[in-house]
Amino acid sequence: AAILLLMALAIASPQAQQSGAQQPNVDAHISRGTELMKQQMFEAAASEFEQALALDPKDPRARLEYGICLISLGRNDDARLAFEQVRKEKGESRVIDYYLGRLDLLANDYASAIKRLGAVAEDSAFPDAPFHLGVAYISSGDMDNGIKWLERAVRQQPNDYRVHYRLARAYSSAN
Repeated sequence: AAILLLMALAIASPQAQQSGAQQPNVDAHISRGTELMKQQMFEAAASEFEQALALDPKDPRARLEYGICLISLGRNDDARLAFEQVRKEKGESRVIDYYLGRLDLLANDYASAIKRLGAVAEDSAFPDAPFHLGVAYISSGDMDNGIKWLERAVRQQPNDYRVHYRLARAYSSAN
């Protein structure tokens, strides 16, 4: 998760030019919001990102972090809008594809989730992408590809109980 937060911040830079007084406030809200997310205080974090966006509605760092925070709050439609706005302003991004793929999976749009997550599953910067891709394949009815990606996820994340659980369920269903 920390790697993804750092990548999210990297994608959003460089920023639009800001006035000297306004930018430190935006940066401060983003910093506080990021720290609050690390503490899993998502409502408070969302408030910080909203304050940053009120100061600079086009700041892609604030909007990206806000979208990530909204996923944690279960506000998936709002998160999708935030990510789409960042994509519109900054262009294509593997980080955005990853998060949109996760949202597609949650929305039961398995074909889109497979496409988006498949594009990042080989990238070590997204260590849980193989897990989510495996779940998308299994949910779409493709057990063979689902098992393949879940087996890979087990090798990459041997301590993640979710991966073992889903793989065991997939093996059980495949027989």
